[in-house]
Amino acid sequence: MQRHFDTAYQIFLEIQTRAQKAHFESLESRAVLAKATILNGIGSYRQGINLDAEGLARYRSGAATVTQARQLYYDMGTSAANLGHSTAAGALISEAVEVAALFPDRSTEAMTRSRYADLLFEQNRLAEAGRELDRAQELMRSAPNSDAKLLYGFYVAIAQARFDGQQAKPENALKQLDLMEQKLAKSKLGPVQNPAVQNLIWEVKSELLTRAGRQAESEQPLQRLLEAGTAARNGSSGVGDPSVTAREISRAVNILADLYLRQGNAPGAWRVWTRFNPCFQTIPVASAGSVRLLFAELPSGLTVWIYGAGEPQAERLSISGPELRRLAGNFRRMVANPEMSLDRIRVYARQLSSQVLGPIESRLEGIETLYIAADGPFASIPFAALVSEDGRWLADRFRVVYSPPLAGISQPAPGGLAASTHVVASGFGRAARVFQTDLQSLPDVDADIQAIAHALTDRELLKDGESTVSGVLKALPKAGIFHFSGHAILTAGDAALVLAPEQDDSKRLLWASQIPPQSLRSCRLVMLAACSTGGAADEDDDPSSVMARSFLLMGVPEVIASRWDVNSRATSVLVAAFYREIAKGAKPQDALASAIQELRRQPAYAHPYYWAAFDLFRS
Repeated sequence: MQRHFDTAYQIFLEIQTRAQKAHFESLESRAVLAKATILNGIGSYRQGINLDAEGLARYRSGAATVTQARQLYYDMGTSAANLGHSTAAGALISEAVEVAALFPDRSTEAMTRSRYADLLFEQNRLAEAGRELDRAQELMRSAPNSDAKLLYGFYVAIAQARFDGQQAKPENALKQLDLMEQKLAKSKLGPVQNPAVQNLIWEVKSELLTRAGRQAESEQPLQRLLEAGTAARNGSSGVGDPSVTAREISRAVNILADLYLRQGNAPGAWRVWTRFNPCFQTIPVASAGSVRLLFAELPSGLTVWIYGAGEPQAERLSISGPELRRLAGNFRRMVANPEMSLDRIRVYARQLSSQVLGPIESRLEGIETLYIAADGPFASIPFAALVSEDGRWLADRFRVVYSPPLAGISQPAPGGLAASTHVVASGFGRAARVFQTDLQSLPDVDADIQAIAHALTDRELLKDGESTVSGVLKALPKAGIFHFSGHAILTAGDAALVLAPEQDDSKRLLWASQIPPQSLRSCRLVMLAACSTGGAADEDDDPSSVMARSFLLMGVPEVIASRWDVNSRATSVLVAAFYREIAKGAKPQDALASAIQELRRQPAYAHPYYWAAFDLFRS
């Protein structure tokens, strides 16, 4: 489905342009709403919020309808919630409730109120949440029968079950969920046609089973959610992408893992967390000189597991989730700014390091490689740029390899490159405008491709006009390494490479989800030397992990991607050094470490803005 979003977006952009020229304000407003819905649907929440705000400005000026206004407020609130801003989300959904009250259809207001109740509950405003749910139930009873009432009735009932189950009534709520699941299966809105409702039932059921102390049973609905995500990725269901399912799984898994930890069972918590958030799959269980670190945000607080030769151990961190988000966001902005003072960065890097690594720092003596799975607010931290107790950058003490949590992953291929590996190198660095984002020209893209040509003999080079969607898809099945230099657009669950337009000036975005899985069966490494990645430095999610996740989900065992937009000349220096090492037979993680050190030795690139941007990800 994601592969059609870019085409649909361009269609609605053209409709908006024509409506604007014809002064057809109502059609123009509809196009703005459609564009916002597309961006929110693929996880580009901040861009979606901007369009929602534009639509609401039209509503206030009389150019949009009440129906559109409710959808705009609702979408904006949902996006704010997905970005972790629950207070702002609650205020926006509250506005959506007020507008929905103007509708003749009571079921729409009821569904909106139930969503507002969920947000109130998350803010521990229990009395208000209960009142909203009571009102939603009352509205549903008075609404005439319709498809909308049937659909929205499920959402209201699920919200009520979650509320009741967390108010010391889990067994009654579980019975209600069982009845809802049976009703859904028999209705014309069955689980195949409406998987979102079924997934939500499974998510809430797992939460409530955990709260009832039935841990073993609570894993069953999570497994079904995981299978649904895998089916979505493999295209067998034709619905959504697995990152959506991952968000549905995350809350329930965290509750279950937290319960194990509170019972003193750190290995059990590790097992359940990594089972439903697969990571470390291609990484040895206990290799000499390495350790696996898992960072997660659980209901009881931020937690780090450390897993070396023995059993996994867990430590609670003293810092809160909101405070870590603030520190991590500030640090990332500082490191991603080449003008920022190194002294200031080092002070902040030590402060952040003491918060996230302090409880386990003494256990890292003698370790050479850190394999890190970072979730929630930890995902945006460039660990290599942290400063340890002895004043050294972590990059000077360890090789840092990331293994992001991947729900719905295909079975990864074994890592490692063959002695003679065919490389497909694609480069396109011309200026472009995609999804309301201006992408500037990248003058050093050709230098990247030429560096590959000099280092490796078994290669296929796609430059400029040859670097099209059809050209890349044709070359990929032969690739042991796929290299891309140019621009990329990122969403919550997918990545699109910006390529040359086809001869008819049609599609130019190659979504990772659009690539047939069989095309990557021979691929062991993807290197994305992508600038202007479409993720600003203050994004909650790390752009490189989003991009890397897209290819790891397709079964590629190793991916290299940049954490923020890096000067294209520095990127070219790193690319050339990396492929020289690969030509000598080096492993990707060793070649990247060597290339980063070569980059750092040049005074012009000593700032971590240049060298801390590049990460290696393994499934």
